[in-house]
Amino acid sequence: MELLSTKVISNEFLGDGFFLLKVKNLWGTEISPGQFFQIRPSKGLAPFLSRPFSVFHADIESLWFLIKLVGFGTELLLEKKKGDTLQLLGPLGKGFPERPGVTLVAGGSGLGPLFYYAKRTGNYKRFLWGLKSKPPEGLENLLKGLNTFIVTEDGSKGGKGLVTDFVDDEEDRIIYACGPVPMLRSLKNFKKAQIWVSVETVMACGMGLCFGCSVKKSSDTGYFRACKDGPVFNLRDIKI
Repeated sequence: MELLSTKVISNEFLGDGFFLLKVKNLWGTEISPGQFFQIRPSKGLAPFLSRPFSVFHADIESLWFLIKLVGFGTELLLEKKKGDTLQLLGPLGKGFPERPGVTLVAGGSGLGPLFYYAKRTGNYKRFLWGLKSKPPEGLENLLKGLNTFIVTEDGSKGGKGLVTDFVDDEEDRIIYACGPVPMLRSLKNFKKAQIWVSVETVMACGMGLCFGCSVKKSSDTGYFRACKDGPVFNLRDIKI
């Protein structure tokens, strides 16, 4: 884990609020899918806190982050141009273990860590991605060659319904998932599968000091720290 200043390589708006931020990789390639970086959007005091983003892809030269435009902090990141400086702290957290025969289940911007798992390992059974409607072409093009099945709630692309409707409790015995809380909760209904989830939550420090990202344990009254103990957890170990 290191706090370093790095340069923006490119920043591409993909449509529907998604953009792909690429920065110079000063941290090496030993970054696990599911790990994240705290990105400081501005040198000023606003916003006061850094923002956590899962690694979308990493190679020797660059780190990629798939970001959804949701507020002031992400607006500042969208404005970054080639050559601009950003402060990044990372890599942080614990990622997904590499196992054979994994089914990848992503919801919306939860695509990030699972895209990286698919690209880095190539070792998965199926890759499902659920959205409300058809994804922008620029984002869909990034998935070429990954054998991804898209599910949309309105049926405008691929299967119609919720992405969890296309998970099979008999066939998908190991599941890695990342997405909105309702999607992760619905996976609790699958009793036979071993399920690991990447929890998306606000992380103030990213190092386990502030306890702002606490996640309830399922076994007792204690809490995990998503940034330190996760963000990847066995679904059976947490309450969501």
